[in-house]
Amino acid sequence: MGESAVLALGLVNPLATLVIDDAAGRMCAKFLGLHVVGTLGLVARAKRSGWIDSARLVFNEVHAAGLWLDEQIIEKVLRELGESPDS
Repeated sequence: MGESAVLALGLVNPLATLVIDDAAGRMCAKFLGLHVVGTLGLVARAKRSGWIDSARLVFNEVHAAGLWLDEQIIEKVLRELGESPDS
């Protein structure tokens, strides 16, 4: 589903949290007053909530599926979550 479809769903469901990684899509969502989070933020929330045991494992799986995530940002998030960036 493209960013425009996600934005349209967000306009219909303004209490929803939209998951958008694309910078332009995130900017549009914020301009429209919609709540947006990226993949890294979503995984971090899942880890903090206890829904997953390892954010690193999820990041590896997301990367293997073809989504590019900045390794420096991943390492920063992992440190904030108390996980070793090297595991």
